Amino acid sequence: DRRSSELGALKPELAGYYDRWTAAFEPVLELMITLSERLNAGDEMVNRFVKHARSCTETMAKSMGTNAAEQRAAAEQTSGNVGKLAEAGDAFLERFDAGSREALAFFRREWRSTRRWTVPLLAAALVLAAPSFAVLGAMGQREFVVFKPYDDTNGWKDGVWKLHGMQVKGCLLLAREKKGVERCIFDVTYP
Repeated sequence: DRRSSELGALKPELAGYYDRWTAAFEPVLELMITLSERLNAGDEMVNRFVKHARSCTETMAKSMGTNAAEQRAAAEQTSGNVGKLAEAGDAFLERFDAGSREALAFFRREWRSTRRWTVPLLAAALVLAAPSFAVLGAMGQREFVVFKPYDDTNGWKDGVWKLHGMQVKGCLLLAREKKGVERCIFDVTYP
């Protein structure tokens, strides 16, 4: 039903198109009638021309007969030239085939020698580069802290250092100045 209603809505539009096409075709129809009349006049002209062309046709037939022998001779010469060209092409292809086989053998020799040294050199490079990977990893950890450092105090270290770090540092500096053992006493409160 939906499709029928859509088609029904399009009917007036299609009828309008048909009317416009019909109106546009009327001048074309007049031109076709004029063309038919001219074609008929052309047929009459052709009939007159055929009468006059017969003499020309006979002259052309004689001329073509005399030229046929010359064309055959030219065709035979061309055929001979094509044969020579084909022989030269075959010789070229044979030389090309031999050259390609030599080039292929050269590339295979080069590949074998390259393959023979590539694996050992890559292994040596890996062995030499492995220590530098470890050093670069340690430097990266120190500079960028990629992995969180392990804290065996379960988070107490930071709190103790914040509350009493300056006192511990002062005590360490005293021990260094005396170059001996320093007894450090300070009061601690739980945060």
